[in-house]
Amino acid sequence: MRKVLKVIDEEAHQHDIKQQRMFEIFVEMQYVFVNAWVVESKYSEYSESVSKITTAYLNELKKHPYRDVLGEVMGKIYALKNSSKSKYCQHLTPTSIADSVAQMLCVEKGEYYVGDIASGTGATTLALQKELSNQSNDKHIKILMNDLDSYVSKVAVIQQEYTQMFHNKFSTFYLNYNHDVIKEWNDFATQGITNKTKIIGCTERSLITNDVVKRALSSPEHIEGKLLMNSFQSVRAFNHYLSTGEV
Repeated sequence: MRKVLKVIDEEAHQHDIKQQRMFEIFVEMQYVFVNAWVVESKYSEYSESVSKITTAYLNELKKHPYRDVLGEVMGKIYALKNSSKSKYCQHLTPTSIADSVAQMLCVEKGEYYVGDIASGTGATTLALQKELSNQSNDKHIKILMNDLDSYVSKVAVIQQEYTQMFHNKFSTFYLNYNHDVIKEWNDFATQGITNKTKIIGCTERSLITNDVVKRALSSPEHIEGKLLMNSFQSVRAFNHYLSTGEV
């Protein structure tokens, strides 16, 4: 994780902004990219810096699969909203605790339904997927996440998407809501998806309600990006077959 922190610090210094702001720009750009494969033009001047941070993050993810890397980074650069005056009171679940919870919850079966209504950056759901990855690949998992803060929900979506892309060998469906579980319970938990439901991320992209992502999904750039990603996934699958003989 030191490399990720170092790159964030270097790129923030280059743009003469704070580390927290550099990380926020990284999150906003990556959030749109993993959902629509589009680079948001609003932050085009930061594209090279975000690319460097992304590379550092993915290298860390490769070394530590299913780890809540970005959540830990947020803690190190003081990006969590955990002051006494904040309504979020953010204190993210340490990886060691998330792993212990996952070990207690995971038993051998074919289908899993996982819910975390205060999911933060997704440490617990990532740990559960890690535990399942140690079992057979003939599984299906459905993940429901929710958090009051849309910012950490975006971080969770980024980590979930890259985890699915690079590590999960089992079928995965996820849905990430952005609601107050006390005041807005009926908007996402009891009546299905309504016109008041706020969805930050989902395997089924058409359900996402974020305006920026919705615009990106309808753009010509999205079609080009999706074709490139499909090609990338095909190459990865072919290389995996060549190296292991597994489809």
